This record gives sequence, C-alpha cells and structure tokens, in this order.
Amino acid sequence: MPTSPRRTRRLLLDTHVWVWAVEGLVSRMRANVVAEIERAAQGGLLYVASISAWEVAMLVKKGRLTLSRDVASWIAAARHAPGASVVALTVPIALDSTGLADLSTHDPADRFLAATARALSAHLVTCDEPLLKFGATGQLLTVDARP
Repeated sequence: MPTSPRRTRRLLLDTHVWVWAVEGLVSRMRANVVAEIERAAQGGLLYVASISAWEVAMLVKKGRLTLSRDVASWIAAARHAPGASVVALTVPIALDSTGLADLSTHDPADRFLAATARALSAHLVTCDEPLLKFGATGQLLTVDARP
C-alpha cells in the first residue's frame, strides 16, 4: 500500500526561524522542519507575525543581530518572499497575549507570537525553550526546530 504524502500544517515562524530561513541559515534547524516550512510555503500555509518585523529591527538596533543588508530593505524583501503571509497584530491577538499565564517568558514578542499562532490555529516553529514548554501544556501547537 503506498504511503500518503505528509499533511501540510499551517506554520507560523518564530522570529529567529524567519531570519534563518531568509538568510539561508537552515542548517540551524532540523532538515525535516526545513522541508515542512518549504511545503507550507508552497501550499500557502506559511505565516510570519508582524511583531517579528519589530523584533528584527530592535535586535539590529541593539547590535544583537546582523543581516545581509540594511534592516528596512531586509524586512521589505522578507515580507514579500513567495509563499509567506504577514499576519497583523489585532486586538484579539493582543488581548490573548495577556492571558497566557503558563508562558514563562519575559519577552513580550513571544507572547504576541504565541497568541498569533493560536489565532491562526497554526504550529509555531521555534527553538525557544519557554515556547516549547508552553506548547507541551497543550495551549499552543509547536514544532521543535532544534537540530
């Protein structure tokens, strides 16, 4: 009996995963996760939260991230990458982000990312330990991208 192709899931990329994907640093993730990201992009099921643009710009400003080009043109190009849709921060997402009591992080962007993934019923692709632990509680769908 032939095996069925793996079902494509909705994926929201954590900021660091988005940067790695755009910068071609996919070796920082497991190969099967990279393949799943590519399938999601081809199927129109790949998302990036608008808060990630803010987070990238803040990391560059603080000197904690260096990109292949200036941040404004990087974000402009990354926003229009084929297969990925940018999800705006909405009032319901902002409100949900404040009620994630079991999410043990001091990073407000992580809260917005978790709430955005929940709003989309998407899996958050991340290497971030607090988000993965929160996912293990059943309150967030996650994909562990750690190699």
